[in-house]
Amino acid sequence: KSLEATKDIFGRERHSTDREDMGGVGNFNRDNRTLYIGGLHNGYGGPQGLEEVVKKHFSEWGELASTRVFAEKCFGFVEYKLRACAEFAKEAMDCQSLDRDE
Repeated sequence: KSLEATKDIFGRERHSTDREDMGGVGNFNRDNRTLYIGGLHNGYGGPQGLEEVVKKHFSEWGELASTRVFAEKCFGFVEYKLRACAEFAKEAMDCQSLDRDE
């Protein structure tokens, strides 16, 4: 079953533009499946170790299309194959810690 373009997975109204703070449920003019992950720690044995931790935690919410971690800058991105998974993961992982309380 496909999602309506004007609503998110939880039935909340999406808007024609993004909020300035990039919060909220997104806009219906684009199919955003990518999440920004900030506040990561660089103590997992290098970038590959950190990327595996990110994959482990974010793959719980759906199939990932790609991950990209910038360990030296302590942030990354995950892209889901489905918009619904990205929207669910955004809500589920908001303010959650990974393996080392980041």
